[in-house]
Amino acid sequence: MSRIPALVAGLLLVLTGAALLIHAWSQSRQAGGSGAAFAVQQKRARRRMQIAALVILEGLLIPAGDLWMEQRPSPVLLAAFWIGVLLIALWIGLLAIVDYFSSRALLHFSLEQIKEQQRVLQQQVDAHRSKKTATPPTAEDQDQTGT
Repeated sequence: MSRIPALVAGLLLVLTGAALLIHAWSQSRQAGGSGAAFAVQQKRARRRMQIAALVILEGLLIPAGDLWMEQRPSPVLLAAFWIGVLLIALWIGLLAIVDYFSSRALLHFSLEQIKEQQRVLQQQVDAHRSKKTATPPTAEDQDQTGT
């Protein structure tokens, strides 16, 4: 039996996991601030690092399991091993789903904050414009317009 497909899959998973880990680590180092948004970002970074580490583990377990299958171990042990590998993959999927919804909620919260800031700024602009139109022009204003 050829070991090449398992080795290639394992290598791709290890490389993908390493890239995810580096990205999650750099994102967590860049995240600054305080409050609820900072706590959410820290949880997200921790979750993404866990996902990356588990992807690397999967990348190591797949070729190891393929090699172990060639030694013809007990079918019960082999089944338990592959069930464990599948459970790790399921856990990765669940973490990814939680991360998706968490990121979506954080984005929604951030957009609401931006919209609120926009409303406040628009009110200030409107108040400034109404103040300018409500006051009669002064002699300086007339000199600047050229009349």
